[in-house]
Amino acid sequence: MGPETVNYDLLGPLASAAELWSGLVFGVIFGFVLQRAHIVRYDKQIGMLQLRDMTVMKYMLSAALTGAAGMFFLQDVLYYTWTIRPVMPVAFIVGGIIFGLGWGICGHCPGTTLGALGEGRWDALWPFLGGVLGSLIYANWVHSHVYMYTYRLGAFADGLDLHTALGVSPWLVIAVFGALCLALFWWFEKRGL
Repeated sequence: MGPETVNYDLLGPLASAAELWSGLVFGVIFGFVLQRAHIVRYDKQIGMLQLRDMTVMKYMLSAALTGAAGMFFLQDVLYYTWTIRPVMPVAFIVGGIIFGLGWGICGHCPGTTLGALGEGRWDALWPFLGGVLGSLIYANWVHSHVYMYTYRLGAFADGLDLHTALGVSPWLVIAVFGALCLALFWWFEKRGL
């Protein structure tokens, strides 16, 4: 049975409800782990940005590794497919700069802002409100103009993924990434980070 024989629309509205519930369940689990690892705290966020505490970095790399393995497991076992979105380097660089500046100034990224608010930390209220306002402004007035100009600058319309570019199995890329993460985690622990 290959990807061309699977019809994910058989359940119709029930599939959408299942997706929403699974998103809620995994979001609660993700938030619980964020809170238990103290990642929603301002001092942990700033500690990573100042290269003094790599707890947040270890968590982010572990999440990326788990997500990559999960995606390719779904592809290989359940024949799940997804569309690779276009790569727009200029938009990614500008967005990354804005995101990084906001994170550095506020001491919270969007996920930790919500977790910190849920924990009752009011220092996260301003980043949350700024994120909502910024999203509304971007979606309603800026997106169409920015997309029109940045899409044309160095874009890969068909998307780009590392294993395809290298011509190797995605599992090889995941294994190498995992080994690099473990080496980095060991180095962090050795340095007391």
